[in-house]
Amino acid sequence: MPLELKEIGRLIAECQSGVRLVLVERGKRVGEFRRREYEIAFGYGMTETIHREHGLRLKLDPTEVFFDPKLSRERRKIAELSSDGERILVMFSGIGPYPLVIGKFRKGCEILGIEANEIAYRYSLENLEINKKLLKSKVKFVLGDVREVYGIGEFDRIVMPRPRGKEDFLEVALRFSSEKCTIHFYDFLKEGEIEHRRRELIRLISKLGGETLSIEHRRVGSIGQRKYRICFDFLIKKRRK
Repeated sequence: MPLELKEIGRLIAECQSGVRLVLVERGKRVGEFRRREYEIAFGYGMTETIHREHGLRLKLDPTEVFFDPKLSRERRKIAELSSDGERILVMFSGIGPYPLVIGKFRKGCEILGIEANEIAYRYSLENLEINKKLLKSKVKFVLGDVREVYGIGEFDRIVMPRPRGKEDFLEVALRFSSEKCTIHFYDFLKEGEIEHRRRELIRLISKLGGETLSIEHRRVGSIGQRKYRICFDFLIKKRRK
C-alpha cells in the first residue's frame, strides 16, 4: 500500500476518536453476495464494526457482507412510505437494515427479511436482538434463496433493494404480493434510460399476471458520471386466476 494512504489512515484515526482500524476499498463488489476486498491502511484486529443509523445499532463485517451506509436516507424513506399494520417483505435483506428501520418507525407491521448469505443472516439475527426494544413492529428473518421460499403468505409491500435490474425476481415478488401491493424496485440507470425502463417494467408486470395501477420513480443516489440508483415505486393489482 502507498505510504500516502497509510498516512491518511493514521490521520483519520487521530482525528476521529474511537477509530482503531481504517480500511481502503480494493476493486468492485464481486460475486453473488457482492463482497468487496479491503486493505488495512491503519490499525489491526477484527474488521467487525457497529454502524449507527436512525438510533439503531447495526453490527457487521464489511469484508463479509454487503452494506451501504449511504442508503440510510432511502431506508428512512421506505419507512415513511410504509403504513402501520402492513405485511412487508424485504428481499435480499442483508444484515437487516431495511426491516429494522421500518420496524422502528411503523407500528403493528409484520416485516419479513429473506437473505441467502448465511453470514449476513447471522448478523441480522444479532441486530434484531440488539435493537428489539426499539421496534414497534414484529420483525423476522429467514435464511434462504427467495426464489425457493414458500409458505410465507402474501404481502402489502415488497422491497427489492438489489439493483442492476434483477427483473427475474419480479415474478417471485408477484407470487408473494397481495391483491394490491406496492413494490419498490431498484436499478442503475442513466437519465435517458429511465422512461424506457419504466415502460419495460409495466409490460413485464402485465406479462407476469399483474396490472400496474401507478408507477413513480426517484433518484436514490449516483454511482458514476450521469448514472443513478433509481427506485421505481409501483402499485400493482394481481390478476386472480
